[in-house]
Amino acid sequence: MTSGLKDDLIQLKTRLDTIENQLSGQMKEIENREKKWKSMEEKAERIYSYQNKIFYFKVGGKKFGISHNTLKENTDTLFFQMIDSGRVDLNNEIFFDRSPKMFPLIMEYLRTKEISYKNISKADLQILKEDADYYNVTEISNYLEERLKEISFIRYEYSGPYLFKGETAGNGILSDLSDKSCLKGICANRPGWIIIELNSDWEFDSLDIGGWKGNSTLWYADNGAGATIMTSLNKEEWKNVGTIPVGFGTKVVTAKLTKSVAKFIKFNHVEYLGLGYLNIKKIENF
Repeated sequence: MTSGLKDDLIQLKTRLDTIENQLSGQMKEIENREKKWKSMEEKAERIYSYQNKIFYFKVGGKKFGISHNTLKENTDTLFFQMIDSGRVDLNNEIFFDRSPKMFPLIMEYLRTKEISYKNISKADLQILKEDADYYNVTEISNYLEERLKEISFIRYEYSGPYLFKGETAGNGILSDLSDKSCLKGICANRPGWIIIELNSDWEFDSLDIGGWKGNSTLWYADNGAGATIMTSLNKEEWKNVGTIPVGFGTKVVTAKLTKSVAKFIKFNHVEYLGLGYLNIKKIENF
């Protein structure tokens, strides 16, 4: 056999091997497509058979019914996922070993996309949040996650520390403003101002406040009485909402404010300004 013929045969064999591999890959792709189509057909048949079906859930001994049409509008929920999986006997009630107390609200939300939160206690809202997490009703869960948070302080800026004979008034730790003893806190040199950033946008119309009284020989606890209280969403546009009451250095007092929604709160004074305690009272908007 001449070398030329041998080379031609080798090339022919290589092309045949390539064609065989391509055909094998195409056959596998066709098989996979057929399996996928079969799965989709089975799923479509299952969904069609459910069209007017009512599914029943038994929650903590109480029975609830909901239509498939409603569930298919809420495909991310645990309910739809269980039914869609084909692994649950849908001829029987589906049992959940959980409290039925807030379950009617879950069902109502799936039907109407609305819940009236106003007359629900905070304790029950927490239960509703836990149920929404469990059943994967993410809209309720995300909403309550945000609204059940408490106001907290993220960071602060101020006009600088007050020092006398090498001693600084206050410890300058923002989290210590939650201590009602008023022995810690933040003291600002004159003209004194303190800006505190909150952990979210909050609506409020009052706060509890106390002056710093950690060292009476260094600092007068009522420094800051009469200071202006302002709020802002962006730290650029400020709204005057009230003043620090006289006597806040003697005991913690409540300052009534003009209602506002704010991310930042500012205390501004022409003289020295000290905060020993601060608690902003959010308005519950459910």
